[in-house]
Amino acid sequence: MYWKYQLGLPAASQGSRSIDGRLRKYSCSQGCVVTMLWLKIFALLTFVMITASTSIDLSACGTSKGCLTFPVGCTGAKCTKMATWTTGTGDTIEFELQTREDGANWAALGLSKSGGMDDASVLACVNGVKTEVRQYYNNGYTPTSLGDPNLGLTVIETSSTGADGVYCKFSRALTVNGDPQAFPLDAEYKLIMASGPVDAGVIKYHAGFAAGVSDAQVNVATSRDWIGGSPDKKILKKAHGSLMIAAWVVTAALGILSARYMKTAWPDSTIADLAVWFQIHRFCMVLTLLMNTIAFVIIFVDVKGWSKIEGTDNFQKAHPIIGVVISVLTVLNPIMALFRPGPTDSKRPMFNWFHWAVGSAAFVLAMINIYLGMLLPSSNFVSITARYLLIAFFALYTLTQIFLEINKCCGNRSSKASDDAIEMQGPGTNIVKQKNTNLTARYCIMVFYLLGTIGLFIGMVVLMIV
Repeated sequence: MYWKYQLGLPAASQGSRSIDGRLRKYSCSQGCVVTMLWLKIFALLTFVMITASTSIDLSACGTSKGCLTFPVGCTGAKCTKMATWTTGTGDTIEFELQTREDGANWAALGLSKSGGMDDASVLACVNGVKTEVRQYYNNGYTPTSLGDPNLGLTVIETSSTGADGVYCKFSRALTVNGDPQAFPLDAEYKLIMASGPVDAGVIKYHAGFAAGVSDAQVNVATSRDWIGGSPDKKILKKAHGSLMIAAWVVTAALGILSARYMKTAWPDSTIADLAVWFQIHRFCMVLTLLMNTIAFVIIFVDVKGWSKIEGTDNFQKAHPIIGVVISVLTVLNPIMALFRPGPTDSKRPMFNWFHWAVGSAAFVLAMINIYLGMLLPSSNFVSITARYLLIAFFALYTLTQIFLEINKCCGNRSSKASDDAIEMQGPGTNIVKQKNTNLTARYCIMVFYLLGTIGLFIGMVVLMIV
């Protein structure tokens, strides 16, 4: 066919066309080869991607394979976190770990004696520089790599793709010698499933990625059940935080403002023969003491003793210490009030200063500590918006004090006695009446403050517990 292309042409022309034809034939052949080569490369890459896109098979769960999956009740592609275990070769357990969550570059299964993250032996599938299996021990809430992270491990398969996330299949010996932090697998534990980001090959705390925990103790050496699990809702931590916010943002702040600025607000009214401002102050401070004490006990119950906060940031370690100081001051101030000198006693001014100093120190420390608490790794359930709301409250409280102080100074300019001259009166004592100046403005400031505080408090608590 090619030589027919030359027929009927002059000799000189035939030679020229012959060379051109050969070039075209060569060019066509080269193009076909390149095209076929790219098709083969594309097919190979597609095959690699498909085969590398490994997903855990859940069909054997409950029969030959034990499984823990989240969300609870999920199946197939709807599961975002999965862990399975079955009998391996010899005295080993074969595990599979996987997370499909966006932004998650590690998936881990924790073996916990208490059900908490702390004091747990951890098997992790990590996509750092490469996808690999690691072993950790949680010292507090900080994962510490074992001296030999490959102790008792045999890696079978690993992969990391966009579709199926991070996946690892490996076996670990039932018992390992040389490191007690690699827990034996033939005992019962609460199983904790977590995932999170990786930074420069180092796993980071699972902020924004909900962890899950098995509802019951599990022995992975014998159990082949599809274990029911539930998200770690951190109910006690949320209760602790919510009570502390209620105690200091709502009741303590209102009690301080009422004692400082509302002594002349109701000169003709009493509650149980005591000034209204004093009853409000006392009621708020008693509530603060009760809620702070309950929250203090709750967190000790939750962490089963002293809070183990490990990390590079000293402010994290300071949170429980500051909390103890606040609790001591909160108990100390009402005890001081029980022994306060009489209104005419020469020691009364000294008491007033100490009472104010202790209360103010407790309040300022509480504001700082609540904010620090929101930054703790164990408080990953707290939205960053809650921090902004706390800052907004403190700004509102500070501005309210400034406006009330201006109002108070303007009102006292024409009055010899000031609010501070009005002492707490005992039952049956006539209430000292003072000239009420600028009270309308003071009422308006307090109403605005209360509405703002209630709104911010509700916002913080909702973001805390949802």
